[in-house]
Amino acid sequence: MHKLRWVIHIMLSVAACEVAADVYKYKDADGKWHFSDAAPKDIATPDVITVEKNQNDTRKNSAESGDLQEELTNKTQPGTPIETATLAVVKIETPYGTGSAFFVSDSGYLITNKHVVRPASAQMGKTVEDDLKKDDDALKRARDDLDTQSQQIDSYQVDLDNYRKRMNDAYGDNKTKMQQQYDYYSNRFDQMVDAYNNNKKIYDVMKSKLEAKHRAVSEARAANQFKITFKDNSTKEAKLVDLGKKEDLALLKIVGNYKTPYLAVASAHESTQGAEVYSIGSPLGFKDMVNHGFVTHIDNVHIYMDVKILPGNSGGPLISPAGNVLGINTAIYTENGKLESELFSMAIPISAAEEEFSSYWTPVAASTP
Repeated sequence: MHKLRWVIHIMLSVAACEVAADVYKYKDADGKWHFSDAAPKDIATPDVITVEKNQNDTRKNSAESGDLQEELTNKTQPGTPIETATLAVVKIETPYGTGSAFFVSDSGYLITNKHVVRPASAQMGKTVEDDLKKDDDALKRARDDLDTQSQQIDSYQVDLDNYRKRMNDAYGDNKTKMQQQYDYYSNRFDQMVDAYNNNKKIYDVMKSKLEAKHRAVSEARAANQFKITFKDNSTKEAKLVDLGKKEDLALLKIVGNYKTPYLAVASAHESTQGAEVYSIGSPLGFKDMVNHGFVTHIDNVHIYMDVKILPGNSGGPLISPAGNVLGINTAIYTENGKLESELFSMAIPISAAEEEFSSYWTPVAASTP
């Protein structure tokens, strides 16, 4: 059977010390929603949302501001629409692993996959739970094998002790032969103990890694703030704003008052079967990687393409040659769940993100050529 596998690159980390902070949600006179760390002066009763923020960075981040679009452009000097688009894409780090995200507004809103920031609760994110269960089952089998070995060693020890008693009561040639037999079985016993000790070491390593994996998933379920890394290796923090109700999507916002690079939404003629497309993301722990391919099929749920997608690409943009975003890279379809048997990749259309987060984000349409 074919198995649909989410693109998740596992990397464990240590959770930071967090404190609660207020984020103010309000609508301006034009009906546009805003998120701010500071209470708006002209809004009497804004909605207040409490989020978790890194204790060491709270004071610093709330005061930070600047034009990241200008800074990144001056540093990297992009020469093509694709290179310009990469300025709006970041690597995102969570307690469970890494993924990708991209800016969709100059006010710092980012789109990524829900399974990047909530790996165990995302749509079809059962993959994480299933993998953990497989690891739990494997650890239990290893524990059962150790228990069986221990019982065999105990039984063998009793037999060996009884044989030694009979040997001590023997005389002459019979005792000599029994001593030879005893030495043989005693050597086998030592080998059994050595095998048990080696397997116990392997088990202890498996158990330690699995416990760390469970802790990472638990932390990922609760995390609300994440480190993002830009093309020039500079880093900022982004906070979780909302999770998609229908699709595997999440909306974040950079901490601070920054003007950010962003991707405009592609026009209809750019998102057609056979169209040339590019993916941008952070596969396998790398950053700022671009892959190229073509759209192979489009339906109401996904854009299918032959673009190479790897763990860590999740949440990154699928863009047109003009650098406009068509969708959010989400999954690969493989034979028997093996990366080397990748058949094709899938992206969620950007229109789904528009629908999910319309109360926060007004998309910018690409200019007509």
